[in-house]
Amino acid sequence: MSHDMTTMFMPHGMCYLWQPSLIAAQVSTNLLIALAYYAIPLLLLYFIRRRPDVPNPLLFTLFAIFILACGTTHLFDIVTIWYPVYWVDAMVRAITAAASVGTAIVLAPLMPRLLRSGTVSSYLETMSKAVLEDQNEALETANRRLVTMNDDLQKQMALRDRTLKVMSEREQRIRVLREENASLRARLDARGE
Repeated sequence: MSHDMTTMFMPHGMCYLWQPSLIAAQVSTNLLIALAYYAIPLLLLYFIRRRPDVPNPLLFTLFAIFILACGTTHLFDIVTIWYPVYWVDAMVRAITAAASVGTAIVLAPLMPRLLRSGTVSSYLETMSKAVLEDQNEALETANRRLVTMNDDLQKQMALRDRTLKVMSEREQRIRVLREENASLRARLDARGE
């Protein structure tokens, strides 16, 4: 016997005894929470885009995804009052759980540094210094490569100059030999006549 998934379950409104004031309270509070949860990640993402120097943008992005997923669970709390789409609700909650766990996994190793830094601003300063140190190291590596490339280029230019000098000397000898050959032919031709 096949049943439509939505007809197998009752909507949450049944649990609220369809009392308008209780349903209104549930809808309004969940809607406000969802709206706030949608605004926060947008503001975080806006902040990250406007401040490319923010250390660890992955953490901010994970927080944004996590908060967005939480807001979606509150929207489904509203939907399930009238429509018993509990499997879809469960999938949304699974996504929220994955985002929560991912955020916690990224945040956990940062916690010792956060606690040592004293304040969040000093942590951000420490992270900014770390980012700058990484960038400085990358620039020094690039500079060393440029110096090596410049040395190689200087050697190649010196080799090219030596090769051009040798070729020029050969061309000059060839020109002298041609001139001498032409002169010799001219003398031989003059004798032969």
